[in-house]
Amino acid sequence: MSKFYKAAKRIVRIFLAIVSFVILSSCDMHDDVKPRNQDDTRWITADQNIFFSVMYDGNYNICLGALKTTETVYHISLEFDYGSGLIISDYDMLTENDFLVDMNQILLRAKCDFGKKKCTAEVTESSIDSISVGDKITFHLADELPDWAEEIEKVNRKACEGNEEMSTTVNIEK
Repeated sequence: MSKFYKAAKRIVRIFLAIVSFVILSSCDMHDDVKPRNQDDTRWITADQNIFFSVMYDGNYNICLGALKTTETVYHISLEFDYGSGLIISDYDMLTENDFLVDMNQILLRAKCDFGKKKCTAEVTESSIDSISVGDKITFHLADELPDWAEEIEKVNRKACEGNEEMSTTVNIEK
């Protein structure tokens, strides 16, 4: 009887350890400090070449902004995925394609280190000539944006408000 009791006790401990591991590994430990979860905020790099704003579109927070190179200004969408991943996509291409994701729309991928007021992304893939794999891009929480970014943000907010009105209409019709 005591051997059975010890074996059962050992099985219960192993089971609890496995359950605890699964629960902890399924949690997004950075979720509270990811920029996408900091409502109505603005983020910009020190060189002011990349910015984004966190906006509510009626369903969830989205991150829209711009990435400025010497040749082009890309309108961008940022997706902070599960864990520490970041995908920056060409927002114009996304909208042209009815938001069906195509690998050609992805401008860069990165792994992030999150803080409440900054986010540092180490580039793992890039299709932009001026940004290389291994580059570190640090976004800082900002109160103000440069003039070029303010104009883009106004357009993004207006589009986002339009989406919010559309989603409210859809919810009312249901």
